[in-house]
Amino acid sequence: MSKNLVIFALVLLFVLIAFIYKFFIAQSPLKTKFTALKIGGQELQVEIAKDFISRSKGLSGREYLDTDRGMLFIFDVPGNHGFWMKGMKFPIDVVWIRGDKIVGFAENLQPELEKSIFSLTTYYPPEAVDKVLEVNAGIVQKYNLQVGDSIEINSGL
Repeated sequence: MSKNLVIFALVLLFVLIAFIYKFFIAQSPLKTKFTALKIGGQELQVEIAKDFISRSKGLSGREYLDTDRGMLFIFDVPGNHGFWMKGMKFPIDVVWIRGDKIVGFAENLQPELEKSIFSLTTYYPPEAVDKVLEVNAGIVQKYNLQVGDSIEINSGL
């Protein structure tokens, strides 16, 4: 094996290890940072998904979500952002948010484990939104959340 080929293989190996670390290990829920979010008089600790990769993965593949936790998806531009339950293993409530106001809900969405990507149900907000909150199913009802309620997000975003 030539010296150049060995160097190329080592560089390629380093890049592969860096990629795996960045997108799989560093993104692990055990190392995820949480931000406080107040909604319906309650405080939740939420993971922030504001880039394509974190929004694409969402909560899929996880076995559960702690009761005081959630995931907040943040979009640069308000839009009719659709969500589906691909890879989900537990039911959730989805809270549609524009600015700091709740504009709608999709409650008790069930996992669709056996469906193909082409037959999954896609859920859309009632109007353009710039944030979407996913929480355990039943939270909307438990906290008596209403359209028009305000949310407060830790200003560290």
